[in-house]
Amino acid sequence: MRLSGLSGGAFGVSRVLLPVWSGRNGQDDIRWYPMRKSGSDWYADIDYLDHKGDQGNYHIHAYAYDAYGTAVLAAPAETEVKAGGASVLTAQANADQTRITITLRNHPAQAGAVIRFAVWGSKNGQNDLVWYTAGKEGARTYTASVPVSSHREPGSYFIHAYEYRNNQPGFVRDTTAQIEDISDAEVSVVNQNNGAGTFTVKLEGLTGPAGIREVRVPVWSEQNGQDDIRWYTAYRAEDGNYYTEVNSSEHAYGEGAYLIHAYAYDARGLSKLVGHTETEFKAPEEAPEVFASVAEDSKS
Repeated sequence: MRLSGLSGGAFGVSRVLLPVWSGRNGQDDIRWYPMRKSGSDWYADIDYLDHKGDQGNYHIHAYAYDAYGTAVLAAPAETEVKAGGASVLTAQANADQTRITITLRNHPAQAGAVIRFAVWGSKNGQNDLVWYTAGKEGARTYTASVPVSSHREPGSYFIHAYEYRNNQPGFVRDTTAQIEDISDAEVSVVNQNNGAGTFTVKLEGLTGPAGIREVRVPVWSEQNGQDDIRWYTAYRAEDGNYYTEVNSSEHAYGEGAYLIHAYAYDARGLSKLVGHTETEFKAPEEAPEVFASVAEDSKS
């Protein structure tokens, strides 16, 4: 900030102090800056990071002191601050969506300061908030690598960059990244054999950017709720689909509707209900019993 035309009366101006605070939360971030004189003007450098990184309206007062220490409010003013300057924050997921690389470029961090990134997924608020300390890459570039397995969420990720000075955070920039979820699947029942009491569950179109680590299929008959639930592991066949065999003997030979859900798990720790279906199972009617007898004289 520059202050011009300052007059200290008969005793001159010996020093000028500049109290500055943001319009947010009162004067909790007030800081007094000593101004330096150059020619007939007075100057002070103000860093918004020294005010918790607050954006918006800032209040600025200037107090001039004469040789006897008498102070005069010389120039009250206000200004609008938009944080971040020329700093650029980006976040990019890798090809298999297992990691997010965060990069803060063109940021003139103060000597001894630490750059940290706050990261959390949009699902369920900040329940998965993790702080990452950035490494320095060049004079004004800071990076950190975020494993998605530490958050286990698909969708939008919120990323805030802070510069810590003397353990006090100053907000710098924010950005977002997108993490792709496991796809849905078409779940169907094939090869149902009521006589043998068996059927096959088939999953088509199941994909994920990090691959599919496991597919599990809980199955239960509608009779008596989930008292007969069993979890089957599906295998991936050469056609790219997933299959598992179900036998009613594992479900107390229950008749009626069988409910089928399918869950997929990937290498990032993500899991998802990818589809569901049901089938109607009816045990075959018993064949009539046939009896034969032979008379004692073997003639009839």
